[in-house]
Amino acid sequence: MLIIQTPADDIKLRRKVVSNYYILKWANNKVRRSGKESRMESFMDKSLSSGIFFLGLLWAVEPRVANWQLMTKGVTGNVDRKLSCSVFLLWDDIVEVRPKMVMIFVATVML
Repeated sequence: MLIIQTPADDIKLRRKVVSNYYILKWANNKVRRSGKESRMESFMDKSLSSGIFFLGLLWAVEPRVANWQLMTKGVTGNVDRKLSCSVFLLWDDIVEVRPKMVMIFVATVML
């Protein structure tokens, strides 16, 4: 579960509780609507280790970050730099499928 605080006005903060299920569902729907076929069953899904799902998710959010014709297995550009992201998830977090790191990454993309 993740608690997201967003400024509702100058004085109060609005809190929204987001479940892991909602984050997972959002990510899968986002990728599916973009026309990609990859999906994740859970944040522990071993198929996530390829990084293809995450690239599809980032592309679904901002199509300019990836040119699929230029992608080759094992050789990808720094999509995080193109999106001006803070880097807190490293390649080995993805390859080893660390569920908490994967969940935090996907939740951050939601924001």
